Amino acid sequence: MFLYSKRRVSHAVKINDPNRHRKRRWIMRTTRNIVLGINVALVVFMLIVGYSDFADPIHFPIWSSMGLGFPVVAAINILFLLFWLVVQRRFALVSAAGLILSFLPLYTYMPLNIPHTTPDNTLKVLSYNVNRFGGWEVRDIVVSPILNYIRDAKADIVCLQESSTTDIGQWRVDKALNHTYIYHDTICVMPSLDCASLYSRYPIVGKERIPIESEYDICGAFRVKIGNDTVHVLSIHLETTSLSPDDKKNFSMLVHGQLNADSTLHTSLRVTDKLVRSLRLRAKQADIVASYIRKHKGEPIILCGDFNDNPISYVRRTIAHELNDCYLASGNGPGISFHVNNIFVRIDNIMCSDHFTPHGCYVDQSIGNSDHYPIICQLSHTGSTE
Repeated sequence: MFLYSKRRVSHAVKINDPNRHRKRRWIMRTTRNIVLGINVALVVFMLIVGYSDFADPIHFPIWSSMGLGFPVVAAINILFLLFWLVVQRRFALVSAAGLILSFLPLYTYMPLNIPHTTPDNTLKVLSYNVNRFGGWEVRDIVVSPILNYIRDAKADIVCLQESSTTDIGQWRVDKALNHTYIYHDTICVMPSLDCASLYSRYPIVGKERIPIESEYDICGAFRVKIGNDTVHVLSIHLETTSLSPDDKKNFSMLVHGQLNADSTLHTSLRVTDKLVRSLRLRAKQADIVASYIRKHKGEPIILCGDFNDNPISYVRRTIAHELNDCYLASGNGPGISFHVNNIFVRIDNIMCSDHFTPHGCYVDQSIGNSDHYPIICQLSHTGSTE
């Protein structure tokens, strides 16, 4: 009986041991502080990534390229916010403050606009990187799915990038589009390389090549007579990543963890080197395009094109500083326009001068024959469109 009571007293002392409670509280407090520290560090990193479009790609190429990862970092911060709301609400202020400070990059990556009725007499603008009109060769048809899509879209202004007809044949393009668009013109690096094309319901009265200093890519500027105005319509294609099919395949395997250690290092270095090179070239090209726009300041301008860079980039910010980004002004959601090689991001854009107001800009994901989806916008024009 005595021994039994002694065991019960010993057990009670153990349960009520103040040192044990203090140790438990210390572990919980330390764990909480570590998680909070990680959260603070992640918020700081989110701000660095979110405003990486202000970094000079020439001197800070790695920082400048971080914008591509912004959605992932922002999503983790949102998870932290939800975690703290459940565990300890006052610490949710850390993630909340970070997201508030990141409002501009959040809006740039995924704008939200209240839908409204599109006014009458707008210009329907279509921009599409057609990737040499891919998709026609695997079907036993005369006209390609891309050409059918362009014809049926019935846009007033159609800007095409990578529109070389060497593979598909010019006769197919003419047969599909010439009846709808009696006004059309093309500027090419070489017929077999990159081309920028314009198909228009309005007369094309001039054109010139914007000298972006690229061996393969091209920017074309067309002058279109719309009513009493001469509108500069730019169809631009900035420097590609220069990744070969093997590079893209290895990069995809890298993303899925299917490469061994040696191959992972080799692929990472090779891809990084090419990406940094193309990043610096695009930055210079964006400066040249922005300079062209400033040269024609005060004149109506519509710019369409494949920037080959994500929404949070020096390239987009530099050009959007001179024009209005139509997707930001009237689009909704991420607007993913590139959809292969495990890279899903909006790299295609429509922008305009203050002579136009954008309405209902969207990326049409109903056609996947190119590695890009087309982007479409309605523009109300302050001048006459008759």
